[in-house]
Amino acid sequence: MSTRYALLMGSSSYEDPRFRESPSATFDIQRLSSLLENPEIGDFEVASHIDQTWSQARVHLARFCTDREPEDVLLIYFSGLAALDAYDNLYLCFSDTDRGLLEATGVSASFLIGLLESCRAQRKVLILESVYSGGVLRGAVRIPEGLVILAASGPHEYAFESTEQGANIFTYYLTEGLRTGEADINCDGDVTFEELLAYTKRRVEAREEGQRPRLFNLAEYPIVAAKVARHIFISYSRADTIFATDIRNKLISSGHKAWMDESNISGGEDWHIRIGAAIDEAKAVVAILSSDALSSTWVRRELNYADRIGKPIFPIICKQSTIPGWYELQFGDLQRLDFTGANQQEEFETLLNSIQRTLRLRSLSEGSSS
Repeated sequence: MSTRYALLMGSSSYEDPRFRESPSATFDIQRLSSLLENPEIGDFEVASHIDQTWSQARVHLARFCTDREPEDVLLIYFSGLAALDAYDNLYLCFSDTDRGLLEATGVSASFLIGLLESCRAQRKVLILESVYSGGVLRGAVRIPEGLVILAASGPHEYAFESTEQGANIFTYYLTEGLRTGEADINCDGDVTFEELLAYTKRRVEAREEGQRPRLFNLAEYPIVAAKVARHIFISYSRADTIFATDIRNKLISSGHKAWMDESNISGGEDWHIRIGAAIDEAKAVVAILSSDALSSTWVRRELNYADRIGKPIFPIICKQSTIPGWYELQFGDLQRLDFTGANQQEEFETLLNSIQRTLRLRSLSEGSSS
């Protein structure tokens, strides 16, 4: 059975005054880590290190590449400054790297490529968020099989920061492609690293003419970067639109995708078909209960259909009302969260925990039966 491992490293500050600060590195790593370790998206076991010394970085890299199995997937990500020596060889720079002693105090690209070449894992990914990163293979004695490299820039190009987002532009669009699922170009439910680079490259080059991300692909088969995160379907009555919209926004702010018919059906679509498809594609259903919702034919149809195809349903009460017999017969055993009191934030946290726990148990159950 394969395991997915990710090592995220970078430096935001440097002792050598010839290097500028790189505060985006910390944000890059935090943002990418949250997506990679999410079991619904990247499903990686993630280790992160920021502002390490060059010697600590070499040890972390060597340990990460040691004792892996052939079926494992390995991802190494670096965000920070890089420098070229007099022969155009690339060095990754860490907190105590001396600009005048790169060979002794930097981590050379050839050292990194050598570790990946000797690693037993047959699927390896290297992502470099740094200037000059397109020159990573220069001077490599042997190039590892099964390796995919995503470089933020060409061999002699800069990599730019985003003043609006706090992240480097390349990593910002990488993470957007993973977070939104828009990098799934062929819409098969998986984002490969090739697709991720294609998505990112278009957006970076449209914004910065002087930065051209590069892809080096030596893998025989596509390597999956992430699954497309499924949404939570919100079932509600039109009379409860304001409450439903608030729940949707809170779910999105908590890292979930959320779907409600008022905002997710475009003009011209057959909304009966689209709602059915949205329930099919959902990972869970949040049912907003009120007297209007419980008397709505469409809310009843949505919940009946979701129950029939096995979607987990999480009922929340937005207005006190009498629970009808049809609901008690079919859904009476489901815990209802009461949002009519003063502790709505506490109830919302309970909702999030219930969704996460239920989905993880389902994932484990499906994994053990496959």
